[in-house]
Amino acid sequence: MRSMLVLAAAAVALSPAVAVAPALAKTVPPLSAYVGKYPYDKVQGVVFLKNPALIAAVKKAAPPKSVAKWVLSVDTTQVPIAEKDGKIIAHACEPHNCGDHQWAIVIDASSGSADVCYHNPPDTGEAKSRWYLSTGKNELRDGAECPSE
Repeated sequence: MRSMLVLAAAAVALSPAVAVAPALAKTVPPLSAYVGKYPYDKVQGVVFLKNPALIAAVKKAAPPKSVAKWVLSVDTTQVPIAEKDGKIIAHACEPHNCGDHQWAIVIDASSGSADVCYHNPPDTGEAKSRWYLSTGKNELRDGAECPSE
């Protein structure tokens, strides 16, 4: 009898958490809702850079932790999120070092997959940027700037 009471109490205690979880999942906006806003802006209470869909897409592109930390940081210099040719583009850079240390997250609007461009001359050379692709591969490409639009 006592074990049944403990189980019943546990079920009652957990039921609000279970009921809230699906509701929270519904409040996460699609990435397209951020177009025209800054990456640190909230939509439906969620910052773009903290949106679970964005974090998962960046993680799938597999940049090193040091790169992912910069790419997902709100403590950067940012421009409004743009949309061009079916891609959602978020661009940012290190404050006071934008020319040499910048990055972009380029999201396919239809699939939600993302490629990450990262430019940092000590790592990439002056006229190249490293691209971490949604396939998990990466490549060095010509270009000293990551796309901003």
